[in-house]
Amino acid sequence: MSSEALDEIDRLTAYVVEDWRWVQDDMSVVVLGMILFGLGVEIGRAERIHATEIESAVAHCLRTRFGAGSRWCSELLAEATASATSRSHHPGHYELIETGRTYRGVIDHQALVDNVFANIASCRNAAGQPEPEVPVFLAPLHMLLAGRERAKGSPLTEAEVLAIRDAAVCIRMPLSKAAKYYAELDARQPAPRLRPENAWQQWQAIREQIEW
Repeated sequence: MSSEALDEIDRLTAYVVEDWRWVQDDMSVVVLGMILFGLGVEIGRAERIHATEIESAVAHCLRTRFGAGSRWCSELLAEATASATSRSHHPGHYELIETGRTYRGVIDHQALVDNVFANIASCRNAAGQPEPEVPVFLAPLHMLLAGRERAKGSPLTEAEVLAIRDAAVCIRMPLSKAAKYYAELDARQPAPRLRPENAWQQWQAIREQIEW
């Protein structure tokens, strides 16, 4: 398998699931899966990689990132293949696959991530599904961690980071309301968003970038 193909598909998946807006459910995984399949199709066309290798790369992401079972992956890929070859089979999936094809070679990964979430929101709305809620820290988590680390005078341990996260005050907001809340904060001072589930890993990635 082409490592470049696998890396590009997996890299996009990582950017999406590490974003604070990611809420994992069947809808979000299917939408992302179709987009990844489209990206894989375009990679395969450009680099002459066999379709089975691209399917393996997409299935690898679905299994490792979301814990999807082999049967579920096979069914999604079969649906994606049918939709890619016949728009009438499932117009919505066809459009998502075509969207994924346009991602090939795009350097601005944030633009791609934003587009993924726009497509997830659009599909939820079309299906009449309620907007998901996300936890929002009233005091940005990175500020709490930075302040505690500054006071300690040495790097926080994983246990300390998780304890601070667990003690922090947060509320749940609909995704669109949370986005508006964060936009208002960013208008005053842009700030990174830490996902509670990945607080330790993401703190390690940004702690040296914070001005003390």
